[in-house]
Amino acid sequence: MITSLLNKAFIFFVLSLVAFISISVNAQANNEQEVDDLSAGYEWYIGAKGYFYHKVKPFNRPHRDADDIRIFAGLRYNKLVSQDWLFDTDIRAVYQVRNGLNPIEEDDATFLEVKKLKFVKENLFDSLYWKAELGRKRLTSRDSWLYDDEIDFIELSRQSTLLSFDIFAAKWLWDGRLGAGYNALDDEQRIESSGSRYLGVELDYTWHFRHHFQVSYLFEDFENPRAEIDDEFNAQTFVHDSRLSWLRLGLYGEKKLTNIALNYWFDLATVFGERNISAFDELNTTQEQSIESSYAYRLGFSLVPENMQVSMMAGYDVASGDEQLTDDSILYIQPYVASNRRKMLGMQKRRMYGEVVAPRLSNLTVFYVSTAYAFSAQHWFEISYFHYRQRKALTNTFQFRENILSSGLSDELGWGLDLSWAREFQSNLLIESTLGYFKAGDAFDGILERDEGYRIYLNMIKRW
Repeated sequence: MITSLLNKAFIFFVLSLVAFISISVNAQANNEQEVDDLSAGYEWYIGAKGYFYHKVKPFNRPHRDADDIRIFAGLRYNKLVSQDWLFDTDIRAVYQVRNGLNPIEEDDATFLEVKKLKFVKENLFDSLYWKAELGRKRLTSRDSWLYDDEIDFIELSRQSTLLSFDIFAAKWLWDGRLGAGYNALDDEQRIESSGSRYLGVELDYTWHFRHHFQVSYLFEDFENPRAEIDDEFNAQTFVHDSRLSWLRLGLYGEKKLTNIALNYWFDLATVFGERNISAFDELNTTQEQSIESSYAYRLGFSLVPENMQVSMMAGYDVASGDEQLTDDSILYIQPYVASNRRKMLGMQKRRMYGEVVAPRLSNLTVFYVSTAYAFSAQHWFEISYFHYRQRKALTNTFQFRENILSSGLSDELGWGLDLSWAREFQSNLLIESTLGYFKAGDAFDGILERDEGYRIYLNMIKRW
């Protein structure tokens, strides 16, 4: 069955590539017309993306690899509906085939996906600095560390040279897909049917040229739609609901050295509040847990020479650890809407903690180093190394792509390696890919029959 799906995926990619090449030739001959079309306020695009995920395998447990292929065609459109009101949308039609994602065997779906549908009010309060937005879009915090998801929202913001201010309220009124069944959704997308609510405030002050101080607050009122799915412990289902707040203080910026740009960042965060979790001593009951005095921090830098050919970066991210199932805990956990996606050095926005593992920063230390070579500003190759350790050797606090508990006898979780490549052609054709590898550490001794895994991601998109 996997072979059949891979054959179909290969055919889809080949057909898409042929279409891209033919369109690229036409696009080059009509480049001036493209500019006119974009200035008219709309952009058509087609694309294909997918992955193959070869998973680590536990002993004595059914386990299978997973793959997903999506072909899509979309339209981005914006129009001034009055002097200060802008309508902005991004809608695509998607055909998807996926395999090996529990609880399904194989499934395909065709649906419409609303990526963005919003109204923007410029010159709010008769000021060029203020604006308001209403509708659906992807709300994203810096490095996606607090939030990064498509959600229904209302936002008020002020942008000026030295100070920016944002406040928003958001809630999933629907999952943004028309005609897509439950099996067509990823785990993150299934959470989007929960109706969870968010309130966010962010202030960014430029205290010196290219140097910023940031304060962010996020409140999450979360209801887990998957809480009753499994009777056994599951890191994605044991939290029934939560009411948590995050406070982040950040310093980031860029310092120009001789022929080199030094970029730096330092973030310090804490979470506090209550959540209801499964009580394993009694059937179908929950216990309330209070979280306070938890902390996490991120520290890193990058060096980018003026010629941009060879660059490098390093980072060290830490989150406090504690037992999951205590009444009072100092365990740091991330919001459900955090995706930990950012541009490392190249032009790709990808998982900053590794493509295969993609962990939540909780009871965890991640050290990562990356280097990239730029053939040009539109053509990058990048390699990244990750090392994972628990702050405390515990069985149930490592949250990553797989619902596999570590032994709790060692804090060594393993290491990963990502190879990424991206190129954007003059004809508005973008191709990007990441190959990730993970080798499990001593924390999984006696648990994994296969302690290696890899994940291949490929995305192609053509705009005109």
